[in-house]
Amino acid sequence: MSILTTDTQEPIAASKAKVLVADDEGTMRQMLQAILEEVGFTDITATKEGDSTLKKLLDEHYDLIVCDWDMPGATGNEILKQVRKSELNKDITFFMCTGNSSAEAVKEAIQAGVSNYIVKPINTDTMIEKLSFYFELYT
Repeated sequence: MSILTTDTQEPIAASKAKVLVADDEGTMRQMLQAILEEVGFTDITATKEGDSTLKKLLDEHYDLIVCDWDMPGATGNEILKQVRKSELNKDITFFMCTGNSSAEAVKEAIQAGVSNYIVKPINTDTMIEKLSFYFELYT
């Protein structure tokens, strides 16, 4: 199932989407990748530092980023702000997945243009439900 959530973004098949997973914790990167693969994403790149994440997002087009807030080099919110200013990925679907559940952090991310904010620990069903608003998934 896919639902068009904005007038500017057409839903695309998960199997055709290019995805970047950014988290400094190896187990979290693996878990996120497994969830994404479970619903049909196949072109997944992973990064573990904010600087390398930002470089990839400024150099290559992606359809989805699943990004941690707290990473060395640049925070997820700094990455989000830079990406929204870039021509290449300004319209990317940007999921912030973080342990930071403070109202201030959520407000900052919303103001910066986050597509979705998910608080860790991540519930697989919740993640899949949120992804289904942007992509055609295989569930």
